Amino acid sequence: MKYGYQEIGAVVATFGTESTLTVGTPVKMKESGVVEAAASGDDPIGVVVSIDGDEVGVQIGGCIECACEDGTLAVGFGNIQANGTGGIAKGTTGKTRLILAVDTTAKTATVML
Repeated sequence: MKYGYQEIGAVVATFGTESTLTVGTPVKMKESGVVEAAASGDDPIGVVVSIDGDEVGVQIGGCIECACEDGTLAVGFGNIQANGTGGIAKGTTGKTRLILAVDTTAKTATVML
């Protein structure tokens, strides 16, 4: 049985952006009201869930499935960071988050932001 955690407690905020982002990209704050793609090692504030021109919807709370090619990420409480290529990886610093699922075949992880 596959469990679904998507959109549990989802909180989405709208931000401006000056860069080209795609849905699923982890982002960080660039300046007040503006986000940009999180670089490798950055602690993301959320993940892009919608795009409308130079504005993006960013899920900043709740459960979300992210791209994750890091085979060392495990379920439970842990740190995540952006991997610099549009996904997440196991982190050593930053906010502790609940990792609910890791699918090494699909290369995804479900995280409570």
